[in-house]
Amino acid sequence: MRTPLDHFLLTSFALCGLLRLARFNITTDSVPKDANGKAKYFEGLPTPTSLGIVSLISFWVSKGWIHDQLPFGVFAEGSIFEFHPAALIFVAHGCLMISKTFHVPKP
Repeated sequence: MRTPLDHFLLTSFALCGLLRLARFNITTDSVPKDANGKAKYFEGLPTPTSLGIVSLISFWVSKGWIHDQLPFGVFAEGSIFEFHPAALIFVAHGCLMISKTFHVPKP
């Protein structure tokens, strides 16, 4: 994932992680609490769930699926819009991290 558009998509994922952590610090008081005073849910996916993507990428590397052999191939190869659709996994996860309406119940 080394095209300029890949870099943009992956940077947006990192920025979503930063926004998620910043919002968590700001909104902890506004999330509904249970009887013990703990928040009932997370707003958006917690940042540590990104380890799932790390596991997926590790699996791909163990299979030798790197560089030009990434799953889902390359889209618009040779144009300025060239990117690896696998980068969209990061975009989707980033969007779920900053979502205000996606609630993950706390254990």
